[in-house]
Amino acid sequence: MNLEAHGATDVGRVRRQNEDAYLVDAGLRLAVVADGMGGHACGEVASQMAVHVFRDTIDMGRTSLVAHASEGRGAGTRRVRRLLRGAMRRASRAIYDEATRDPTKRGMGTTCTALLVSGETAFVAHVGDSRAYLLRSGRVVPLTRDHSLLNVLVEDGRLTEDEALSDDYAGYRGALARAVGIERDVVVDTAAFEALPGDAILLASDGLTRHVDDDEIGALLSDGSSDPAHRLVDLANERGGSDNISVVVTRFSGDGVDELQRCDDFAERLTAVRRLPLFRELTLTQALEVASSAPTVSVSAGDELLAPFADERVLYVVLSGRVRVVAPDDTASVIREGETFGALTCVRHEEAESRAIAVTESRLVRLEAEELVEILGRSALLDADVARAVRRST
Repeated sequence: MNLEAHGATDVGRVRRQNEDAYLVDAGLRLAVVADGMGGHACGEVASQMAVHVFRDTIDMGRTSLVAHASEGRGAGTRRVRRLLRGAMRRASRAIYDEATRDPTKRGMGTTCTALLVSGETAFVAHVGDSRAYLLRSGRVVPLTRDHSLLNVLVEDGRLTEDEALSDDYAGYRGALARAVGIERDVVVDTAAFEALPGDAILLASDGLTRHVDDDEIGALLSDGSSDPAHRLVDLANERGGSDNISVVVTRFSGDGVDELQRCDDFAERLTAVRRLPLFRELTLTQALEVASSAPTVSVSAGDELLAPFADERVLYVVLSGRVRVVAPDDTASVIREGETFGALTCVRHEEAESRAIAVTESRLVRLEAEELVEILGRSALLDADVARAVRRST
């Protein structure tokens, strides 16, 4: 796919200096936005350090990107996620160490949100309350969650959204629960999903999102403007420009029948994932990640898929065709369109010795347990209760 990225930054209408920073590196297919804090120009130091240390670390890790291109989904994707987390942590250490060395910079830190494209996969790394959005088919999908103090309290159920928006908590709206450089290490959110022709991805500091809502962002990115980044900055300034504003817009394009087929294939996988009881509570971003991690597999009648299930920690979803699951006692059941089978559906130990054979020519989605854990965390995903629920759905 072809990529086109444009960035813009502005001091806004209120602040005296611009403590934001952004970077676009076409060679690395990398974009970064950072919003510094600390005052007395220290925020500017922190944001500049973050984008450049992050970029240099990615450059040094090119071997991981080459490996991802050859390995594709699975191990290659996990390798790039590790590279992104390492780049953000290295930036945090550099900023923290500089603030420790120079007392005038003590307390400086920054948000940092980055987009890295490797092959057909878009990776996002995120700390703070800058944001990343995906525009796909006219719909805006938030790819990040704010690490603001109030948002954490809302997510924990200690505040309602209305309370967080009330005047009682106005003084806490700029407080971050997580930032780069405030401590030597930092927890990094990552996301990885298949980028499609026609997609646009926006990175922005909160100087934009304080004044421009998600629907307006979607409308502006959809109208075909040749310079959406500057138009978004101008709109935020028209609304008051209460903070520094930084924006990077990346557009994806492709041509040919293969690209159209890839779009159709992804839509089919996403629909199959979202229908499963196991994934009904996922956010759209998580569902995009799960569908992106899952290749479509085509098999012929008589092909053996799993023998036994225990050999591979996977979950198959049947898109079309039929598959026979044969238990160790030779009893059999037929799995049809929209149903699942595999090790993650097994409740009893003996079920893990089952095998699966295609009855007809079939198309399936293949979900690996290791990838699901990477995306969703070590939760109830692999517990017997969840496996039992999936089993009942079939």
